[in-house]
Amino acid sequence: YIVAAGFFAWAFFAPWGITGAEIGLAVIILGTLAGMALDRRLPSPRAGWALVAFFLIWAFAGASRSEPLAYSNLAHLWVLLMFYAASIHLDGQLRSRDVIALFLLSLTVCAVYSIIQHYTGLDLMHHDTQEKYLKLVKNWRYQVVGTYSHHLALANVMLAVSVLAFARTLDATDRKRFLWLAPALLMTTAMLFTFTHGPLLGLAVGVASLMALTNPRRVLPILGGVLVLLSVLFAISYNIRYFLLVQWAESVHAERLVLWKASLKLIARHPLFGVGAGNFRASIQPILDAANARLTSRAHAHNSLLQYAVEFGVPGAIFVFWLFARLLWLGLARLSGLARGARERTELAGYMAALVALIASSMTQHVFGDSEVALIAWLLCGAISAKVSARSEGSGAERTFQKV
Repeated sequence: YIVAAGFFAWAFFAPWGITGAEIGLAVIILGTLAGMALDRRLPSPRAGWALVAFFLIWAFAGASRSEPLAYSNLAHLWVLLMFYAASIHLDGQLRSRDVIALFLLSLTVCAVYSIIQHYTGLDLMHHDTQEKYLKLVKNWRYQVVGTYSHHLALANVMLAVSVLAFARTLDATDRKRFLWLAPALLMTTAMLFTFTHGPLLGLAVGVASLMALTNPRRVLPILGGVLVLLSVLFAISYNIRYFLLVQWAESVHAERLVLWKASLKLIARHPLFGVGAGNFRASIQPILDAANARLTSRAHAHNSLLQYAVEFGVPGAIFVFWLFARLLWLGLARLSGLARGARERTELAGYMAALVALIASSMTQHVFGDSEVALIAWLLCGAISAKVSARSEGSGAERTFQKV
């Protein structure tokens, strides 16, 4: 129950990026550790910790070989894995859909604030006005969009939760369907106003995956509706047109290609253990200097697969994405045994589609490098694990964790 309280505190405060979310996260991790110790589950090989230990040992080996040493940068890995360990037991003391519902409520308020702050749908903020606004952001350190410090973090969190909300509309009654659909559309609109192409790609892939998992006949009508909405917003918004036709083509796309080529060179130099966690910027700098590349952002590879391969080597990248693929495979096997239209089937399909959406978005941005987005991703992984092991033989979630 203490861990459950931590989850609810995190879900309520997370969209606002305040201390309450960190306290909730600490309660989740410490409560999980205490529960594992009391139940004597910490040293148990059945819990599947051998696989996690392998990855951590590999990461530490890479950290010891990197320059500078990357030990201090591995702490977030432990936090995320502990969060995942707690998430696989979500359906034990509380329902994962209740956590998602609370998160959706809080994030909807954040979306409204973001639209008011960055509204461009009727050309109220033209390009010259936007430049003045960005100067205020730089000089006074205002948050870029809404209550997050970075517009991409907010957009990807909204991406995952909006796909979950779309999933809930499929099994909701007529009266409750609007309560799920309205915030989903609201967050989709807020995502558009953050001018981020990766989350929009993820939204299209996520909605298509959701329809394919629940009712393949709905794929074309839903995608058609999304295209109509995007076309209308493109027609009425000056800033969206400017971003897609000019800024993205001249700046964003070109920088991505330069970073991806430089990342591939780094992977070729350090294919086994990588350069170590958190050492991307220092390692990529000499390659960019040699190419005389002037980039506005070089903190990461803007591609999660390349980022993990650079930091942890090719085996580390394979581990992370094999983990995602294995979870989705287990989810597909579980879906085949559930009746079409059942709530449990729709919930599991929503978790899987949201994870697929984040993976698609991660191809143009290292979304798992943002703590807010990474926690959502591992929450989805934990929810999938809990669902696929709900009626399995053996020790439930521990059995699924071992298979993963």
